[in-house]
Amino acid sequence: MDKIWHSPEEGDSKSSIGKSSRAHTAECGNVVLRKLVNDRQQSLNKASEIIGSLKEENNRLKVLVDEMKSKNEEAEIDWRSKYDNLCSELQACNKEILSRDMNLLVKDA
Repeated sequence: MDKIWHSPEEGDSKSSIGKSSRAHTAECGNVVLRKLVNDRQQSLNKASEIIGSLKEENNRLKVLVDEMKSKNEEAEIDWRSKYDNLCSELQACNKEILSRDMNLLVKDA
């Protein structure tokens, strides 16, 4: 039959093994946690780089939009000026035609 009572040396040995096992388990857990923290930090660093890159791209696009707005405004001013000139020329031509028609009517009368 097995001994019901263990010697003190056996108890210390089992206690020592239990502590060692718990320490090993805790250390393994710490290694896993360190790896997770490191992975998370790397992800955060990468996300930060991406955000920085996107902010730069956004600023570059804002500058391009401002440039395009300015060019569009200049083109609109140019177009309106050309349109106004053509309208003035057309009105002058219509007056000239009307004047000639009136002169022809006066001569025929």
